[in-house]
Amino acid sequence: MTNTMSRKGFPTDYMYRSGTSQAAPYVTGAASLIWSRFPTLNHSQVKRQILNTVEPLASLAGKTVTGGILSFCQGQADRNGNGIPDACETLVHSYTFNNGTAFDSGSVGGADGTLVGGATIDNGALVTTAQGQWMEMPGNVIAMNTFNEVTIEAWYTPTARANMGWTMLAYFGDSVNGFGSNGFNMTSARDDDKSRTAISIGDIATPWASETGADGPEYDDGLLHHMVSTIDDTDITLYIDGVLYDNTHLDPHNSISGISRNFAYLAKSGYDADPEWIGAIDEFNIYNVALSAQEVAANYTVGPVCPMSPSRPVAIDVKNASFELPGYFVNGFAGVPGWSSDTIVAQSGVESGMPATDGIWTVFLMASDPSIWQLTGHVIGANDVIELKVDAGNNWAATDMQISLYYDDNGARVTIASLNGKISGYVLKEFALTLNAANAPNAVGKRLGVELNNTSAGWVQMDNVRLSLIH
Repeated sequence: MTNTMSRKGFPTDYMYRSGTSQAAPYVTGAASLIWSRFPTLNHSQVKRQILNTVEPLASLAGKTVTGGILSFCQGQADRNGNGIPDACETLVHSYTFNNGTAFDSGSVGGADGTLVGGATIDNGALVTTAQGQWMEMPGNVIAMNTFNEVTIEAWYTPTARANMGWTMLAYFGDSVNGFGSNGFNMTSARDDDKSRTAISIGDIATPWASETGADGPEYDDGLLHHMVSTIDDTDITLYIDGVLYDNTHLDPHNSISGISRNFAYLAKSGYDADPEWIGAIDEFNIYNVALSAQEVAANYTVGPVCPMSPSRPVAIDVKNASFELPGYFVNGFAGVPGWSSDTIVAQSGVESGMPATDGIWTVFLMASDPSIWQLTGHVIGANDVIELKVDAGNNWAATDMQISLYYDDNGARVTIASLNGKISGYVLKEFALTLNAANAPNAVGKRLGVELNNTSAGWVQMDNVRLSLIH
């Protein structure tokens, strides 16, 4: 059956059909039509048009219709006179890093970034690996105090446990004599173990004296995350991975109109004494509207325009990877979260009296005791290339250690890769083991595990167990 309707003067025929096999060509065709009408739009803007400007169809003859009409920005005002209607111009600055540069591909554009201190663009992301590295944008980046409302969006992958204190993903404001003020900041980890977005307007001699912020949990785990903050003259919000964590009413003293346009950074604070943020930023966007909760959730579901390249390591979660829990001397593993042994150990456990590479605790393994192991939540894929890194050294009289990867076969551990390493001295050194799942077809579809063992005499010291998917 057909139903002829008219929308904004555009007659359209609709026909009821069921099925999903044509979803991909429909979306591709819609994107092509949008680009043919507005060729200057970038991928993010087209994605927003498809996700956020579809108007649902009414039910036809009692049938429930899933779908809608794309507006294609028809009949909209062109405020800037650049051929892009306002409805398409909400994304004013966009850094996808997908062409190997810090080019600003937003609809307003013109705010290309400059890399500082050895920061690089690698596999479609801004990458910082050490202090003194960041990206600087022109201080007069439009939108931060040009419009009545703004959305800041970042796709980021922090280097696990590398960001301590006030490490900023993004900062806009003043930076006078090494102090920041009159600014906005977004951080994934602070000294109080919280993510935060905040506006602070105050005296630069006493920075952050007047601050209003929105808090969420810390995300500093080496995994890909999505952080969004919307700001207007009354409220500031914080979303992480599509979830609203805080919506805070701003003090009248702290508002978007007071944000300075002198400095704009990625991976750097306005305070010179603050450490730089370490990790990868896969995409960074500035909108001249406050996205709704539904729009934020939709952006999170779809993912970044230029997804993180699989050639860059993605952390696989290892519980209690640095043996920092339970936080006291343990002679045995029954009380050590995340780790197990097949039988009761005699003289193995965790301690804080030896040099550590992460935190203050390490594990010690006696030669005659059983190995310790942990089954992770990662399911091995056919194309996985997995890397295991462990820091190890001699505690007393040890010369050899072993690290292994295994898969779980109905409760049995089946070893698929092992590294036997020579150790000497009390300083822990890194040992690395790589597994290509193509060489272990029986492991595909099974959960991945890690096993640590002392294969010599005396005691082996180990710390900082890292698992990464490197392809």
